[in-house]
Amino acid sequence: MSSWSALALPQWSQGELKKLENGDLVPGASLLVESEEARPLLVPSDEDAGEFTQRPLIELPSSPQEIPAKYLVKYFQSSSTNYLVDPQRLLTMQETQDREGFLNFHAKASDIDIRLYLFDTQQVIPTSHSLERLVAERYNDSPLTCVVFSFMGDPSRTMLAFGGEGAEQVTMLEQRRILDHARIKSLKSSDASSQIEAFVVQLSIRLYWLEKSFKGAELTAVSALTSQHPSSISGRTLSAVGFHASRKPFLLYFLVGVSGALIAVTALVWMWVLWRKNRTYQFPVVESPRRLGADYGAGVGAVLGFKDSVGSPSSQRDQVPDDFLCS
Repeated sequence: MSSWSALALPQWSQGELKKLENGDLVPGASLLVESEEARPLLVPSDEDAGEFTQRPLIELPSSPQEIPAKYLVKYFQSSSTNYLVDPQRLLTMQETQDREGFLNFHAKASDIDIRLYLFDTQQVIPTSHSLERLVAERYNDSPLTCVVFSFMGDPSRTMLAFGGEGAEQVTMLEQRRILDHARIKSLKSSDASSQIEAFVVQLSIRLYWLEKSFKGAELTAVSALTSQHPSSISGRTLSAVGFHASRKPFLLYFLVGVSGALIAVTALVWMWVLWRKNRTYQFPVVESPRRLGADYGAGVGAVLGFKDSVGSPSSQRDQVPDDFLCS
């Protein structure tokens, strides 16, 4: 009876070695497949001899697929206003609504839009329709936009590029960091639709911080210019600083300023009304001259009146009482 410790190790056949050299076989790839039939097993070829042979390893997927011409037109030549471009309908209707809903929400909350193009797993982009060419032709005159090429089920092939106003300020290192963070998040799921969702959510977070860093750099540049040349900075110079002269912050500052001015004016008017209502008057004590030692003159009454000192001359003349004229 043969001993297991004396069994010879499996050997590569010439055909398997040739496939390995050509890259058609990936050692260990079968370990990532859950199917029992796909796993390489050692099976006895001759029990008496105690020799074992190895099943062939799993081969790589089929060769890359070309995108049909009718879809190439919809991808690269049609002017779509949607943030999700999926002419092949690779997502279900519900998944499409969910992804478009999030992209629309991101567009309202951020100045950097996301345009997501979906392709099948093994599809390849022709050189005549590259990502860089699409960004240069379609998004050159638009606001700052992050254009993403995503391949269903294969996050490692995802590509992104920035186009539009201020795209030159996004360095290649920053693009690589954003792409790597989003890829890592998407790889935590095995479902293709969930991978896209995780990628887009993480991309939105990274773009938020990118926008914050740009605004901080813009304010720093404006402060530096103001301190160096406070009298020579024009409105055009200030508007050219930074990656994008954002409308939203200026509108917010305008509304806050107007609201503050209205509140201040209202407070001043209210204080003036309260002061007018609660102010008091103090009249001087006037000493009347005695007549012949008496306290008052016989048959003659005197009237003391207090009037505004800045009134007209006619209103300041002495007025004779009505009862004196009648007597």
